[in-house]
Amino acid sequence: MKKILFILLLTWSILYCPALESGAFEYPGMFHAARAFSIPNVTEIKIMVRNMPKIPELAFLSWYSLSEAKKHYECTAYYDAYKHVLWSYLLTKAFGAEFSRAITDAHEINEDSVSDYFIDRTNCAAGRAFAESGYRENDLLALVREGKEVVIAPYPA
Repeated sequence: MKKILFILLLTWSILYCPALESGAFEYPGMFHAARAFSIPNVTEIKIMVRNMPKIPELAFLSWYSLSEAKKHYECTAYYDAYKHVLWSYLLTKAFGAEFSRAITDAHEINEDSVSDYFIDRTNCAAGRAFAESGYRENDLLALVREGKEVVIAPYPA
């Protein structure tokens, strides 16, 4: 088990190095961005160990969601909502709603506050619903801006 855990964490860190070097969090006030690239919590690790072939795409989708949120909504109240909606949307498209729910719920376990926990889980649920309803990725920007099924937390999130 220790060997598997070591390989998992090594793989995770190698896949995230390009994201860290890309300047994904060179802007102030977005401390949540750093969490997106933190070491996975125990629950996330358990899910990843059972789904090791998914790790590379999971890492890429996590990085891509953060990157797109920064590109479209940097330093605005929409940033965190869009990041969670897009992340769960992409996970649902790639792996199905059940896996998406498991990994996003696991990620939120150590959330800083109860309100952030519920906001992030609500936005992840919205992303899954958008994916299952047939929305395109390009539609998500407008859906988040309109607040459709999405909770927009006051900035900074």
